[in-house]
Amino acid sequence: FLDLKFNFIGPEGAKTLAPVIAGSSSLTELNVVLNYLDDEGWCSIFDALHDNPHNKIAKWDLSFQGITPTIGKSLAAYVATSTSLTHCNLLRNEIDTVTAQSLVEAVKDKNISLAGIQPGQTSADFANQNLKCVDAVLLACDISKAAVGASLTALNLSNNLLADSSSWNCDVEGPGCLGGGVRRWSSTSGCDWDACEACHAQDHGHAHELQLIDYMAGINALALAIAGSSSLTELDIRSNKLGSDGGAVIRKAVSRKDGFKLEI
Repeated sequence: FLDLKFNFIGPEGAKTLAPVIAGSSSLTELNVVLNYLDDEGWCSIFDALHDNPHNKIAKWDLSFQGITPTIGKSLAAYVATSTSLTHCNLLRNEIDTVTAQSLVEAVKDKNISLAGIQPGQTSADFANQNLKCVDAVLLACDISKAAVGASLTALNLSNNLLADSSSWNCDVEGPGCLGGGVRRWSSTSGCDWDACEACHAQDHGHAHELQLIDYMAGINALALAIAGSSSLTELDIRSNKLGSDGGAVIRKAVSRKDGFKLEI
């Protein structure tokens, strides 16, 4: 285990570090929290690991690390070729549903956790963690994997934003735009889109990255995973802005599970 947190490594430092990480015959876990790696730095590390599939990295805790769709693309390519990785927690990042689904596809034939659930874990409490729809996609992946979520009996997802439809609705649908023209903007200049009048008027100079968010994708994926789970008997999903559609999907998922405890 190599602990490099709070060292301000930056993108250039990450480029130097990347081949060392990928080439190590003993390193199994690395902590680079709060090193301001940005897209360039993270991609250099994941690209190096992809190019050396015999690396020994078994665990990444990437939760709340500002992972973007650009980084997610490099990460998915690396994860798909890894022979050692078993744990890659990606909750609470800045990826969109397209990126989350590409990561799920990358691990479809691998026993890799994307949401931090451990093999043999019987209960998981994710309440009050500001989880959003993309996190639900990752959680669904963990629940559906026999080697990861087979022992899980109780899941608490209360007080999150798993089906939050807060978004900016564009007037015209275009390539890649979701039904109804739903798009979400994230600021790359530090302003709060929801509160910034200049941004709403689009007369600013502030940079915003377009992210495609399918707000039902997470709930639909979660419902499928719950319906297919042979171990899960309890689910608390209160206060997630499910709406009538989201609530109906979850209720249907557990409707044939006798004795299932659902709080919604």
